[in-house]
Amino acid sequence: VGERVSVSCKSQEDPRGPPEWHKACVRFVGPVEGYQGSWAGVEWDDQTKGIHDGVLDGRRYFTCKGTGPRLASFVRLKRIKRGEDLLTAVRRKYCNDDGDADADASKSSSSSVPSGMYIHTSSNRRLDVILVGQESVMQKQSKLEKITSVYLCGSEFKQLVSESG
Repeated sequence: VGERVSVSCKSQEDPRGPPEWHKACVRFVGPVEGYQGSWAGVEWDDQTKGIHDGVLDGRRYFTCKGTGPRLASFVRLKRIKRGEDLLTAVRRKYCNDDGDADADASKSSSSSVPSGMYIHTSSNRRLDVILVGQESVMQKQSKLEKITSVYLCGSEFKQLVSESG
């Protein structure tokens, strides 16, 4: 409760297309009378998305911080995408996926790191792209105490510091 999340919603223009993601704040998690399973009560950033203000069938489940009659909705928990804290996002991008900078830094400089990029030849063969100096760059980036700036465009944050400290 209180966490910033993204919620998947059907597109108004193309209901059969991919979902649209809209920002909201979780105000309630639990059962809703008359409906099966657990639900999340969310207060939308876009106030046109809501259908109530935390009251459903005369019962108040939560209170919105904003003012207005249509700020909130109940959504299934599976439609919610939680963010990550800032340090986790930096570790994910600049260290290996589990955030272990020492493991990345100790890799042999002669190891081949797949770039994830490739080209197709005229004979339709796939050739991997090798980035010259990639291992050296990755080793430098894995030393978080030496990084002076980061680029985290597209990351979803729930908070700026980790919950553990």
